[in-house]
Amino acid sequence: MNTLTATSVVLPAPRPAINQGIDINNEMVLNHTAIYENCLAQVTQENTVENALMLLDPYGTAPLSAYAGVWSLEPAEIIVTVQDAAKTAMPVEHLYTLTAGANLLPVLGLVADTENRIVFSQADTPLAVYTLITQPLPPVDSAEVVLGFPIINVTQPATDADKMAPGFYFITHFDRYNYALDQNGLVRWYVTQDYPSYNFVRIDNGHFLTTSEAKNTYLDMYEFDMMGRLHTFYNLDNQFHHSIWPWDSNTIVAPSEYTSGRPDDLKTNEDGVSVVDLTTGLETAYYDMAKVLDTTRVSRPSGTAPGEDPTVKDWLHINQSYVNETNQLLIASGRHQSAVFWRRSANASATLYFVNA
Repeated sequence: MNTLTATSVVLPAPRPAINQGIDINNEMVLNHTAIYENCLAQVTQENTVENALMLLDPYGTAPLSAYAGVWSLEPAEIIVTVQDAAKTAMPVEHLYTLTAGANLLPVLGLVADTENRIVFSQADTPLAVYTLITQPLPPVDSAEVVLGFPIINVTQPATDADKMAPGFYFITHFDRYNYALDQNGLVRWYVTQDYPSYNFVRIDNGHFLTTSEAKNTYLDMYEFDMMGRLHTFYNLDNQFHHSIWPWDSNTIVAPSEYTSGRPDDLKTNEDGVSVVDLTTGLETAYYDMAKVLDTTRVSRPSGTAPGEDPTVKDWLHINQSYVNETNQLLIASGRHQSAVFWRRSANASATLYFVNA
């Protein structure tokens, strides 16, 4: 992904920050940092590859993930292969580079509710084998469970698996779970409902960003990794109510609005696009479509969605946005105008162009 430079584009002004930014005192972040440091401190010179320290789900948030604590005398490459002991699931391989001293290697892709076999090898030579027993997946919907784990059935297996992309398929279910399937449709990773599930995107450092209605109505944004460790907690002044898009390593773009009310006399929502610097959590630009598009245009569908304030006009409903750097365009889709539109990102007052309306 290209890195955004300061001279690439000139963006419109951000909205004044009230509470927005990184919460450096977030209790969950501090707790997870302490857990990581404790896990690393447990790795001693006795924990060679043949005597690794195996720690299943250390944060209590990723039940199909584990750490392997390994002490190495020198830098070395090692392959970690994960598979259920019965070998009914496809193996998952990870290539890691050990540094001299203590290492915590993520063991990812465990199979739920069974004994798992973890093989350490170098140059096709097995060095050690470990076993971890995992718990069943969370319960699905029932009379006692609301927003349970999704029921997953494979109705059409792949006939030519060699043509499938390697790796996991990451999926999010609205206010349920974030999870990943292997090529056979088997759950190989998920995080608990401690994390939002709806807006779910992976960024350049391998972490995930998420917001959801269930977590403070899209005003809390979490950055976490596949081990389930929360690295950064962001307070947002205004909702990130739809798809987050990574612009570069430190910048994201997302549909937003004036959640606490606009500074003018309009009562509208979901009609802007926010640009945020991940290093600070602060907004660096805001595109207010109510200033450049006619808010009295008839919306499709009309009316108010269930649970929404009927006095607030959802006339545009932006549900996706991204930046085309080649042409310096901000492109967004307005569901309630049945339109995809774009504008020059270098000009805050530029004319909007409709691709389809």
